[in-house]
Amino acid sequence: MKNTLAKSFFDRVRVGVSSHLDLSHLAEWIELNTTHPKDDNKQWDFQDHEYQRDILNDAAPRVIVRKCSQVGLSELSVRMVVAMAGIYRNHTAIYTLPTSDFAVKFCKQRFDPVIKSSKILKEMLNRDVDNASQKQIGSFFLFIIGTYAQRSAISIPADILVMDEVDFSNQTALTTFSSRLGHAKDGGIRREFSTPTVNGFGISRSFDTSSQAYYGVKHNACGQVVFPNFLQDVVIPGYDESIERLEREDLRDPRYSIGEAFLKCPSCGKRISQENLATPDKRQWVHKYPDQDTKGYQIFPYDVPVVNPIPKTLMQLEEYERRADFINFKVGLPFEDAESSFLEDVVNNSVTGFATRPPAPGQEVEVSKYNQKGFILGCDVGKTSWIMVGKPTDRKIINVVWMERVRQDGENSLLKRLVFLTSWFGVSKAVIDAGPDFSTSMAYVESYRMGRTYANYYTRSKSRASLSTISINEEEGIVTSARTETLDDLVKQINSGRMVFPRVPEIDTMKEHMRSMKRVEQLNNQGDTVANWVSTGPDHYCHALNYMKIAGTLLDTKYNGDDDIIAVLPMAGAARLKNS
Repeated sequence: MKNTLAKSFFDRVRVGVSSHLDLSHLAEWIELNTTHPKDDNKQWDFQDHEYQRDILNDAAPRVIVRKCSQVGLSELSVRMVVAMAGIYRNHTAIYTLPTSDFAVKFCKQRFDPVIKSSKILKEMLNRDVDNASQKQIGSFFLFIIGTYAQRSAISIPADILVMDEVDFSNQTALTTFSSRLGHAKDGGIRREFSTPTVNGFGISRSFDTSSQAYYGVKHNACGQVVFPNFLQDVVIPGYDESIERLEREDLRDPRYSIGEAFLKCPSCGKRISQENLATPDKRQWVHKYPDQDTKGYQIFPYDVPVVNPIPKTLMQLEEYERRADFINFKVGLPFEDAESSFLEDVVNNSVTGFATRPPAPGQEVEVSKYNQKGFILGCDVGKTSWIMVGKPTDRKIINVVWMERVRQDGENSLLKRLVFLTSWFGVSKAVIDAGPDFSTSMAYVESYRMGRTYANYYTRSKSRASLSTISINEEEGIVTSARTETLDDLVKQINSGRMVFPRVPEIDTMKEHMRSMKRVEQLNNQGDTVANWVSTGPDHYCHALNYMKIAGTLLDTKYNGDDDIIAVLPMAGAARLKNS
């Protein structure tokens, strides 16, 4: 009877959706046609994972799921795709994972068992097109692809794109894969899943512009539908600080009763019981911005409370060296710390109010009498270029004294300004971005004696054979610097309060550029986890600062000193801007 029902449902849905993707029956199809992962004799059901139904049946063209681990999302994404394969004719789906090795293992461990245990899918499977990267189920083609390899697969036109572990994938490749939906009817279907890393990047960037749905709970004690936040509403008896400050050693502190931790109601403040959280009739999805076309879902550990009781989730902090990883993976929220971002409070406190204001372009004056030593300069080059000037001290502090932007005008305006600022400040070392305007950077280098100005080329990371993050070709005036490691050094310098900034018109733009730079861990071509600084918006002043700091590293120590920067320069060229 069950097989007859399944076939009847399968035929009815297939005929009804042959010319249009109707996603409202996916959950029902999965229950009828796939089996339990641990018992092939038992049909699949959503017990303890009831939150998944609405996500599966969401008909929106684009759905974003920001998740924590151990909530069954990998199983969900696989069954969703094979349900589409079982229902829809003449469609092509691309399923992306970070690397090709990851994709191969995922296919064998996840896709193959689900297909093998389903009578309908097994009958539909074309044995001649069945491997770890490609499957044909009926007239439905599925490609399972790593984002750091298999470049030829990028040319595959698709109707459906499922991107798994977005934050750990090659972002450029994901953009290219998304373009493959361009010719699909109605723009195609896109589904994105990932644990988050930092704000404004990957899955979090997408979630922020979505409908932002949360799985509310109707609290038995007060009758209100509430939406607890793990970092704000988890209570540990005896522990009074924020959960995001919890350390591994706190788990063993006898003052804190981790085993008695609970989730409190944000409305009445009372405990929300495990049974209350696990009762499907008490749970419901509510979209914060329901009119948004892109639907987004946030999954917290207590959305699967039977698997993730609060004390167990907290104890898993023991498994992570970095608190940020615990909050990303176990809580499911983006998180930034002093290693992964520039701390805005520190930057704000480092603005001293003093600046050394050079004459504006077109108002340049004789510079020879203003020439001092020990200043450093960094320049990020583009159609608009960004310049930073500073002075290191023997206390390893860098005083930034000036910043400005210069727009190219076809008359070498950038080169002229750099030459003037170099002479006016008496710059001893300068580092300029070698590209994209190679001619300007090399003309600047060639304008001075060897060893004063350099053009910089970033490398992805430092050479394993070298302990240095910077190498110099004196003959050509070129610096090669490890991008990740030098930016790591820059964020340490700034977040420790060892870089001081002037209050100048460009300071707010500089802060904006700093906010855009985030350090995330991703997978490389070999499947190794590597750190990388990514941009979530304009970042030019941040790179100008980095080039300036590299120039400081190259600066001869004989020029270092604790001179008062304002005092050593003529008052005609200096401006005191008071803190407000």
